Amino acid sequence: MRDDVDELLDLTTNPGDRLWRYPIGRWAVRYVMDTPITPHHITALHAAIGAATGFVIAQGTPRAWLLAGVMYEVRSILDCFDGVVARAKKLSSPMGRALDETADTIGFTYREVPKWNPMNVCSYHLQEAGATPVQEVAYSLATAIDDKLEPRLRARADALVADHAWGHRR
Repeated sequence: MRDDVDELLDLTTNPGDRLWRYPIGRWAVRYVMDTPITPHHITALHAAIGAATGFVIAQGTPRAWLLAGVMYEVRSILDCFDGVVARAKKLSSPMGRALDETADTIGFTYREVPKWNPMNVCSYHLQEAGATPVQEVAYSLATAIDDKLEPRLRARADALVADHAWGHRR
């Protein structure tokens, strides 16, 4: 009786994973076993699809929502598939688990808040990567322009380009 209850609880925790995503992953693993594809490749792909899903949702049309639903399901299947491949190829690692959780966070954030960019690089990370102070400031300004000031600055830049193209100087 206890095993039946545990099995039922396990099934209701995430039925999509148990009923079709993992079975699809176990079926498809035979096609990648003899290839150089690693679980990290699959994780990167499902993170990219998760981000793209957010952009499609942001379109706000019923057709876009349907497409986003299909994309999200593909992302969810790939999320299960990377773990299946990791176990089948014996490539499971703490780094893989961390990458998978990061990809899940990216996909979740883009899906729930599609017009917000969850990717953030602070100056400390740039310093660690070897950036100069000038590069740090340039990156910060580019991010600010892209996220906050883009419409106004883009209109001003377009006006300046048009003036220059027609020989007008300010």
